[in-house]
Amino acid sequence: MIQLRDYQQSSIDMIREAIKQGHRSICLVMPTGAGKSRTSASICKTASQKGNHTLFLAPRRNLVDQIQTSYNDLGLDCGVIMSGEYYDARHMIDVGSIDTVLARINKYERSSAKTATKLTRTLICDEAHTYASSKRAEYINDVRDGKYGDNKIVILLTATPCTTNGGGLADICEVLLQPVSMLELIKQGHLLQPRYYSAPKPDLSGITVQKDEYNNKELGEAYADKKIMGCVVENWKRIAPGTSTVVFCASRANANDLVEKFNSEGIPAAYVDALTPDNERFEIFKKISTGEILIICNVMIIGMGTDIPRLQTVCFATATKSISRWMQGVGRVLRPFEDQKFANVIDHGGMSLDPKMGPVEFIDDWSLDSASKVQDRIEQRKQDKKEPKEIECEKCRMLFKSTNICPGCGHILEGKKAEIQYHKAQLKEVVNTLTPEQRRNRDTARDEKTRIFAEFRTYCRDKKKKEGAAAYMYKEMFGVWPNAIDKTYAESLSVDVKKWIQHRNIKYSKQVERGKRHLNNIKAMFGSTK
Repeated sequence: MIQLRDYQQSSIDMIREAIKQGHRSICLVMPTGAGKSRTSASICKTASQKGNHTLFLAPRRNLVDQIQTSYNDLGLDCGVIMSGEYYDARHMIDVGSIDTVLARINKYERSSAKTATKLTRTLICDEAHTYASSKRAEYINDVRDGKYGDNKIVILLTATPCTTNGGGLADICEVLLQPVSMLELIKQGHLLQPRYYSAPKPDLSGITVQKDEYNNKELGEAYADKKIMGCVVENWKRIAPGTSTVVFCASRANANDLVEKFNSEGIPAAYVDALTPDNERFEIFKKISTGEILIICNVMIIGMGTDIPRLQTVCFATATKSISRWMQGVGRVLRPFEDQKFANVIDHGGMSLDPKMGPVEFIDDWSLDSASKVQDRIEQRKQDKKEPKEIECEKCRMLFKSTNICPGCGHILEGKKAEIQYHKAQLKEVVNTLTPEQRRNRDTARDEKTRIFAEFRTYCRDKKKKEGAAAYMYKEMFGVWPNAIDKTYAESLSVDVKKWIQHRNIKYSKQVERGKRHLNNIKAMFGSTK
């Protein structure tokens, strides 16, 4: 048995429900550190026990090695499809590189890629946001549509279900499942609470933006400024001294310069990129894991799938307009390590203050719609809810909200002074009047609300309840009427809705029973309830 957390089991239940409803390509959104490897391993094991083959694909060689190691540790034996590796077609589970598969799939009839694709019943694609390119998308859709055999299911895993420019993954996915949010994992203690620190950055207004991202060469030149490079080291020494840190840089030259600056200050640092030999990269990762090296500089290489729990601080010595890169970067330092309570985010790119991005734990405005961008939905949501803006401490530059006392250094910020107006009134304590239902309404995505209301309507229809009963159930859950929610029906009820309805019915039955006992007591005392 592979032991799963509640939300991991819920993920599998939601996938099964989606398959029952006829979906063949399913996107499962799981935040960094939520346990995609363990969840997918459970899916693979269950499939193999039923005699079904599973093919797991990843976009990088190190991710293939990582998933194979994870599966082996969980007792799963895997075949490997990757250049330089022998392929044994007798395994019930294969793991491989998507690039190797694409290179081999049409090369010759008996290739490992074609054999595994024909054998498999379930195709699992890790880091699904990287599969939107035409060749990868074509392969996924060919598998789903039966080119390599009928009755195949495609499960796409990602923490950031969007393309580089923020559009949805409608070209490769039919349904989007979100079993748990990053904020929920933080509250449950599975991830660390990030603390954001604003840091100096160069003027980026003149940099060319191509395909919704900064021009790499111009960005590297902007961050080569000696003052900025010096600030990176000084801010780290002030904010997170002695912590294991990953630094994202704008260019290789910037990264190498920073390594030299850290080492010159007596802070052990190293650099890795896509050209770093595997044995050297392994040795660097080993040293950062043991604390022998404190700083590891890179150019957005240490992102997807890199699991080094010891990392406590992430420093962006660069800028990005990509939600995926921002979230994947911060995600490297959210895994708990020993008695650590917080993760440090030193932001020299301005992403934490950007109204289209902001703190990563609040980013869950996902949609499959490829025509709209997640950045625009985030900005609109902040405007609609009139969320408080981030405050920057003038002493330590930590970012925070809704208070004038910095949680980082305790500095009390003075607001704008104005003429004091006096009036006589009875003073009352100001309390937070937001109910649990209203908080749930605030924190739940619109797509999720639409799904839940559709299931409420289906339940009421099947139980022959009045049309408005579903609206009352929705108000019980979210504290508001579903006036802006589409009125649709669902094919079936999900596990979470079934549990909520069951709990509601039990609660109602207990209330009725208490009412009956109360009436009987009155009758016993007075001979009548009138």
